[in-house]
Amino acid sequence: MVTRVSRFDGDWWVVQKRLIYIAVIIASLAVAAGALSLYVYFYGNPFKGAAAYCASKAGLNAFTEVLMQEVRYDNIRVSYVMPGSVATGFSSGDETKGADWKSSPEDIADVVVDLLRSNARSIPSRVEIRPSKPQK
Repeated sequence: MVTRVSRFDGDWWVVQKRLIYIAVIIASLAVAAGALSLYVYFYGNPFKGAAAYCASKAGLNAFTEVLMQEVRYDNIRVSYVMPGSVATGFSSGDETKGADWKSSPEDIADVVVDLLRSNARSIPSRVEIRPSKPQK
């Protein structure tokens, strides 16, 4: 029997595989350009009811960590941001639903700007950001 959760999980499994491919292309282009760059990748934190989604995220954690180690000597800094619940309308279709307790898109954007401004001698490789007072 196909449930709403299993359809969601299956869709995310496909999306994550495509994103890995895109990440490799971006990194390859940055190497070819010879420019100092910072690759920032976004994905959420694990949550109940989305096993395949969460498994794909674990794979992306490993992929991103290894990619960072492999391209750092080509002057490419790889970082990934793991936002928790963000008021975007992604899951409910309504960006105002839960906006009183979720992080805002601007909160996440501030983190990315900080990553971009960080000194090139360091790699802030992983950032987790979650709502400070999530709904119980």
